[in-house]
Amino acid sequence: MNNILKPKGYDDVQVSVDRPRIKPDGYVCQILKATTETSKNGNILLVIYFDIAEGDFKGYYKQDYEEQVATPEKPKKWRGVYRIWLPDPDEYGTEKYEKATKNYKAFITSVERSNKGFAFNFQETSLAGKLVGFVFQEEEWEWEGKSGFTVKAYLPRTVDSIRNGNFTVPKTKYLHPATHGKPQTQPSDLPQFNWGNTTINEPHAQTDNDGLPTILTDINDDERLPF
Repeated sequence: MNNILKPKGYDDVQVSVDRPRIKPDGYVCQILKATTETSKNGNILLVIYFDIAEGDFKGYYKQDYEEQVATPEKPKKWRGVYRIWLPDPDEYGTEKYEKATKNYKAFITSVERSNKGFAFNFQETSLAGKLVGFVFQEEEWEWEGKSGFTVKAYLPRTVDSIRNGNFTVPKTKYLHPATHGKPQTQPSDLPQFNWGNTTINEPHAQTDNDGLPTILTDINDDERLPF
């Protein structure tokens, strides 16, 4: 009987077989960093880097990033990202400006009501360390001839809403809904907009908690992470 050849570098390969894929649901999250960036079209966005703070998927994006670091030949990115279009002062009075302001305030209000005593001072750095709830949605993607599904943060909610199950998980968003026989509709109580980042092959009012969860207390001291 012939022995199977052991591949070169076999012992150095890092694999993940037990980490479950995140599913559409509501999650209590912690903001790790908040910053602004300009899109290719010149729009200003508020960019929120976060991780899940409670439940079975606690620390999900940190673990995901650490697995990427263990595979240096592939590009690395923090996938827990939520982007919000900021209103353009030059568009004041337009429907676009009103919608952007409404969406922006919806996020900030969710953060303020999730962190006792916190009032946003319009300095994005003050958001770091704060809790917020996110409802996640599954979306279909296509890229360079490939396709699949991703699950990402879709709508902000207060942490009590998430903990109490007071939210609605939106239906899967298909690129070609007619193909799947599913109309592209949203629950009537949800705003008609889409926030968050596109990731490829990625697989619950107020709170009385004055402290932060222990999920990522060392995040800023870890040189392997992008913050």
